Amino acid sequence: HQPTTTEGYHDVVYKGNGHQPTTTERYHDVVYKGKFDCAAGWAMWEDGWSHLKKDWCCRHEGKGCQDHDNGGDQNPGNDLPPQGPWQTIESVNCREALTFIESEECDPEVLLASIKRTCPIEHEEEEKACQAWFGNIIGMSQEHLQNEVNRCIRAVRLAAQVGRRMPQVIATSREEQDLCFKCQVKCKTRQRPQAPRPTPTPPHHFPPDGSRNHCRPRGGNGQADGLQLRLRVDANEMSGAQWKRLSDALQKMKHNGKMDEFARIFSKALPPDDPLFMNFQQLPWYRRFIFDFETELQVTAQDCDLTLPFWNACEEAGPGALFASDLWSPDKLGGRPVCMDNTADCSTPQLSSATKCQFDQSRWCLGDGVASGWTIGQSSKDTCRCVNRAPGNPKARPAQCAGLLPAMRLAEDFKSLTEGIDALRATLHCGEIPGKRSTLCHQDAAVWDPLLWLNYAFLDRIFLSWQRHHLIVNDIDTTNCYGCEMPMTHYSVPLSDWFGQHDAVHKCIMVPKSDPVACVAYGTSMVV
Repeated sequence: HQPTTTEGYHDVVYKGNGHQPTTTERYHDVVYKGKFDCAAGWAMWEDGWSHLKKDWCCRHEGKGCQDHDNGGDQNPGNDLPPQGPWQTIESVNCREALTFIESEECDPEVLLASIKRTCPIEHEEEEKACQAWFGNIIGMSQEHLQNEVNRCIRAVRLAAQVGRRMPQVIATSREEQDLCFKCQVKCKTRQRPQAPRPTPTPPHHFPPDGSRNHCRPRGGNGQADGLQLRLRVDANEMSGAQWKRLSDALQKMKHNGKMDEFARIFSKALPPDDPLFMNFQQLPWYRRFIFDFETELQVTAQDCDLTLPFWNACEEAGPGALFASDLWSPDKLGGRPVCMDNTADCSTPQLSSATKCQFDQSRWCLGDGVASGWTIGQSSKDTCRCVNRAPGNPKARPAQCAGLLPAMRLAEDFKSLTEGIDALRATLHCGEIPGKRSTLCHQDAAVWDPLLWLNYAFLDRIFLSWQRHHLIVNDIDTTNCYGCEMPMTHYSVPLSDWFGQHDAVHKCIMVPKSDPVACVAYGTSMVV
């Protein structure tokens, strides 16, 4: 007997107590079971507890009970457009299903309750990716290393537990095989989800020069009149012309030394001897890091519309889907994994057009794509001196989008979100495509593989999606946190500056918070 969603959650959380859980109770308790200490902070529960903690402690221990839906404005600047009545709609195809899953307007609990997966849940390889990523960080003590690996593995297992509560069915199309879920999902919303779309840079704007007025609209008085809007889109939706502009800019940055500068910042600016701070600051830190890199791309290309794409890796979660991705085409990132037995999926693939590293035969130097022939900077200890990948070991793949993205939005607080993203980062950097011995899986060399920028744009997209979800439900302020006045490593500005502030109308985050110059959003370049 395959348990229904309700039965599955009942068995995990409420077995034997005679209570039939609601959708909200099922998902909150699987994701957050054991997280809430209802004695901690009890003296200041009204102001100090999140909506989810109040809800959990009220139901389980009778503490923190109140009508939270009318509890006042938790998000400063929550000027959302007028909302219509609630409606529940069902996707009619896979593209619409992905739009629902990726949208902050859809209730993530209703989404999760409607999902049926088409792939088994396996987490052992993702645990190996955790060990590989942290094991390759230079300067981390053995004690800190083990703590970080354990924390990463806990997040992997928690995600697997959420996935196993979804009933497994047979895929009826190739899309459902690749996505690992059925494309009939439900969205409870007040307005039909629609991703932001590109808007042309205003005809009168400042040049891409890296200054405070970089690419901002120019008013009639010659002053900046608004913020630059940066819309990042899915790498698999980019046109050939867009890829050419991006590739040309990356090549120029490689040859003018700018890539070296960012490699040095990345390898030295996050303190491995203080992993607690490293973890605490990483999401705003990476937001600043990729923003600065993107600014330099625009300066190099003299193009205000050039932005970093993101790799929506969870859309290619099925067996063989990662190897078949268009991202590894010769005119894009190159290095397509190829199985020598002509199967779609194997444990020891070779890379198309690549050559084996002279000093390590398990690694392949890229022979096509934007980083073909690149020599890694001297700041790295990589003996191969080329941008290389070693696919297939471990065979860690990202979780399917249908479980990953809504569950991330439900993260109870910044710490929980950071732990989930950390585990995903390990899979993206050290999993099935790059491998644990690759350039990307080593912090001192990772910047040299252009895939890094696409991965971190994807992780920042999840960060922003979490922020916007809590803006919409109006429960916690996701533009600040306790301790966020501390300065970021290298940049020496408060962490809170790069949490940003919301622009609810344009669905973007204005950065830096103290004096914004741009608003960053994630959307689509496709017409659906």
